[in-house]
Amino acid sequence: MHKSLALKILILVSCMAAAVQGVFAVECESEINFQIEVTPTTSTIYDDHICYGEDYNDHGFYLEKPERDTVCYRQQDCDHYTLKLTVCYPQIENIFASICEGTSYTQHGFNESKGGEYTKHLQTKCGCDSTVTLHLDVISTAPTTLFDQCCTNELYNGRGYTDVVVKKDTVIESTFLKQGCTVKSQLFITAYEPAETQLKDTVERGTHYQKYNFDLIAYDEQTTAVQQLKTEHGCDSIVTLNLYVYHDYLFEQKDSICRGDSLLWQKKYYKTPGTYRAEYKSIYGMDSIYVLTLKYNPDYLIEETYHLNQGSIYEWHGRTITEEGVYVDSLKTKLGCDSVFQLTVKLTYELVIPPFFSPDGDGLNDTWVIKNLDGYPNSTVEIFDRYGRRVAFYKTDVNSWDGTYNGHAMPSDDYWYVIRRADTGKKYSGHFILKRGKKE
Repeated sequence: MHKSLALKILILVSCMAAAVQGVFAVECESEINFQIEVTPTTSTIYDDHICYGEDYNDHGFYLEKPERDTVCYRQQDCDHYTLKLTVCYPQIENIFASICEGTSYTQHGFNESKGGEYTKHLQTKCGCDSTVTLHLDVISTAPTTLFDQCCTNELYNGRGYTDVVVKKDTVIESTFLKQGCTVKSQLFITAYEPAETQLKDTVERGTHYQKYNFDLIAYDEQTTAVQQLKTEHGCDSIVTLNLYVYHDYLFEQKDSICRGDSLLWQKKYYKTPGTYRAEYKSIYGMDSIYVLTLKYNPDYLIEETYHLNQGSIYEWHGRTITEEGVYVDSLKTKLGCDSVFQLTVKLTYELVIPPFFSPDGDGLNDTWVIKNLDGYPNSTVEIFDRYGRRVAFYKTDVNSWDGTYNGHAMPSDDYWYVIRRADTGKKYSGHFILKRGKKE
């Protein structure tokens, strides 16, 4: 409520007598009353809420789809208004749960006994929609019947069971927890007996015996072989072969030869090491077996390399060698086999570097040529003047300088050379003189 305050203000108006254009005024006094109302200032606060995605239009405020909590201010005349607006978000919740078969899920407002997805739309405190989805899994508690097999007197490990002794067909009943639910189980185990078989046979000595899945050569007079097989049920079956070997004759010979030679044995020549076998029938119809073990006698290969200066000689094993090449000599060892000596001779060339040349066109010393440089392929030659400028560069296949640089004749002077061998990397350096006639 506004209160009014009445103020009485006395205003005196003086009328002064004056003569203006012959008009006379008489001095007078008047009283004027003003009525003024004074309104006090007020402040109002509104607390309100709205669902996310809606427009707000109330209490003189308008907001278009506010996304978060907001405080707004507004003034009208002498009054102040404040709006504290809460934006409520709808909730989306997923619940994953499981129950045992025959029970119901009764939480969060649900009452369900079958597996599947169930959705509820709820109101929040702001009146906004919230969605709750229940994902329900029903655990079956139906009895489980299992079947398996095992060999007699073995320990059974499987289907969740450990070290069960199986002597005959067996039934095992048990209960277990499956995701918190009690489930009954029956396991039927069929027991299979392993088989054992004894076999007897006779064979001639050295014969390749291939029966009953055995694969062997019998030398001993009495041979026993055992196979451990799996039956169709996976159980071991043991098959024992008792083999009687008829008497025969075995002759063994060990011998050696030099590499490249051969040995005559049993009417055949043998040149390579190995084990060789020959069989003959005896007068009794049995095999007589001959076995040869052949190997090489040791021999030796001795390799040498020698670098021979051109024009020099080298004495080797009583021979005088002056040229490049491969030379071979052989000696007999105490076993009569050759020991081979092999010498590889490589010529080395002495470089002959001319101390001067005169490119004057008279046919004598017109170019600077290094003698024997062609004996070192791919080697390089560099030539420099007295100022260190390189005036020529070439390889072995060129081996000539005519005394020019970029098509211009170089003056008479001392020049320096650097030769680098491609085979060893060795470097030769020195100087020579270029001489020209007076006309030049």
